[in-house]
Amino acid sequence: MVNKTLYSKKYNIEFFHITKNAMTAIIRDLGLTWYDRSTLPNDRKIFCVVRNPLKRVLSGFNEVRKLYRLNVREHTFRVLEKSVEDKIFSNSNLEESFDFYIKELETNGFFDSHNQPQYDFLHGYTVKTLFDTPRNISDIQHFLKFEGIDDELSDLIDKPIKLNRVNSGDKTVKNSIEPILGKYEDRVRKLYKKDYELYER
Repeated sequence: MVNKTLYSKKYNIEFFHITKNAMTAIIRDLGLTWYDRSTLPNDRKIFCVVRNPLKRVLSGFNEVRKLYRLNVREHTFRVLEKSVEDKIFSNSNLEESFDFYIKELETNGFFDSHNQPQYDFLHGYTVKTLFDTPRNISDIQHFLKFEGIDDELSDLIDKPIKLNRVNSGDKTVKNSIEPILGKYEDRVRKLYKKDYELYER
């Protein structure tokens, strides 16, 4: 049985990672590496980072758009029809692209780890090469908010920290979609109901 987890011996913290929630920065800046979970001390702090689902949808769209345009599919778990790909990722009208993206999620479900619900990473989630024992959300002691991540991490490890940001995405996409993002909130709430419950707890 494989059951590894991200852990920092220095800070005695275990991290349940979620894509598009400062995952790369936290792993890098706190020196987290994969450990056999059965060897970790019982007094470790187990945490995750949750993000406003509406903002994460935009960040996920930005990331998936970048990857698809580079022909990178390693995070994809459902293949899109070519016509759908073109509507979402080759359309020069970013607002139309984003609308097609949301419609695809509504109609056919999630297709990439960057749009997979946050909750899915915290409960029942496995990565066969690293851990085949599913995660259990009840193990998590600390739910940190992405929007205040530096302060919340500083409190967790009892040391001031300022993460070095990575994967900030294409500013053109962000600047085009952010002003209209609010009109998608009801639709995103339906798509990510459990994520809103996590974020608003």
